[in-house]
Formats: sequence, C-alpha cells, structure tokens
Amino acid sequence: MDDLYSKLVAKGTLYSIETDLERFFKNIFRSFYNDCSYEEYENLVIPKAYAQFIEKTENDGIAFYTIDQYIYGLYQMIDYTIEDMDCNGNKEKKPAFWLYVGHRNERGFFFICCDKRSESYGQVCEFYDGSPFMNPKDGLELGDFKTFCNAVLNGGA
Repeated sequence: MDDLYSKLVAKGTLYSIETDLERFFKNIFRSFYNDCSYEEYENLVIPKAYAQFIEKTENDGIAFYTIDQYIYGLYQMIDYTIEDMDCNGNKEKKPAFWLYVGHRNERGFFFICCDKRSESYGQVCEFYDGSPFMNPKDGLELGDFKTFCNAVLNGGA
C-alpha cells in the first residue's frame, strides 16, 4: 500500500510559507506570553512534516465526513489555535506551544506540539473535551504528523 501521507503532500502546489508561519506563531506566542525570553521563542518550531502539509494543502482543510474527522487547513488552524489560547491559555504557567490541527466529532481535538522544550515536540495528541493549554498531560499521543495522517486516512486515529 502506498504511503497515504506522501500522496496527500504530493497533491498540492508548493508555496513556501514555513518561515512565515514560524514567525507568525512566534508573534502569536509573544503576544500571549509577553514576558518570555528570546531563547524561549527560539524553541517554537513547526515540525517539518506539518509545515510541508500546510504548504501544499488547500487552505480550507480536509474533512472526512464518513468518519467524522477533520484536518484543518491554514486558516482554520490559525483561527482555532488563537481562540483556544485566548480561552484556555494560562499566561502564568506558560505551557508548551501547540497548534490546533483538527478534530473528530464534538469532543476529540487534535493538536501538534511545536515547542522543542516539550517531550511531546512533533507529536499529535488528542484531547477529549480539553486542550494542551488547559492540561497538557491529558492528551493521548497519536504519533508524529505523518503517522497521524495515515491513521486518519485509513479510517481513524
């Protein structure tokens, strides 16, 4: 069987936004946690597989209606990440930085860790009725972004 993740990435047209995305999210993080050091911002790195996905995927994302799972495109990911940080972020604790990359049904939320300080860096985790900004230990690890995509495309993570 062909690697479904590779098919997904090969499907789109490349436009390089990786550097712009990293700068954008460092600015988002900086605005939310405004008393962090420069070194802390340097730990915010979008995992390569996820950056490639965002570069090549249509901006409105992918919906799998038969299995009720969604992987967000750029716009949804930005909107939901910022909303979740505003609603659930804890400025005092300064949790690791995550991007909100999708969901299943009404209770399972997919996030990818973009903070090299965290043991979960590069991993997609599912949070039931929560988020990593509320309690990062509540996430169920689903693997790196390639593993996650292949599981979703094969019928469920």
